[in-house]
Amino acid sequence: MMEKSNLKNIRGQIVYSEKEILLGLKMMERLDKVTDMMLFLLEHRNLYFSYILMSADDKNLKAILRKEKRETDLLLPIDVDQNLYVIICQETKIEGGYRFSERLIRKLEVEEESKHQHHCAVLTVSSLKHSFRQIIFHLLDIYISQRNDKTRQAQITLRTI
Repeated sequence: MMEKSNLKNIRGQIVYSEKEILLGLKMMERLDKVTDMMLFLLEHRNLYFSYILMSADDKNLKAILRKEKRETDLLLPIDVDQNLYVIICQETKIEGGYRFSERLIRKLEVEEESKHQHHCAVLTVSSLKHSFRQIIFHLLDIYISQRNDKTRQAQITLRTI
C-alpha cells in the first residue's frame, strides 16, 4: 500500500488523494452551468472573469464573502462542511482578483481576529481555448497545491488561462 507522503508524484504524473478527487467532482457539479454561461459571455461579449476559491476555518467566512462581494459577483458554496466557497467575478483580471483576495484575508485576520489558515486560489479566464473541465481542473490544481503548503497562515495563489 502506498504511503500518503508518496502521493505527490509517481512516474512524473501528479496523483491526487480520494478527498482531492471528490472535491474536484463537487467543483465540477457546482460550477458546470455557471462556467458554461461565463464562457458564453466571454465568447460573445468579451467578458473575462475570475474565480476566487477560498477556504478558512472562520465561521463567518460566508457572511464576510457575501458582504464584500460586488452585486455582479456570484457567491457559490463548493463544500460547506470544509467552509469552501467560490466567488466568480465578472470583468476582473488577475490583479483585481488578487487585490480582492487580499482584502478578504485582511478582513478575516484583522476584523475577525482569526488565527486560522486561509487559502485562496485566483484563476482568471480570458481565453476560450480551455474547456469547462480544464478550467475547473486548473482551479482545483492551484488550490490543492497551496493547501499542501503549510508554511504560511494566509496564502493567495494566482493563475491566468
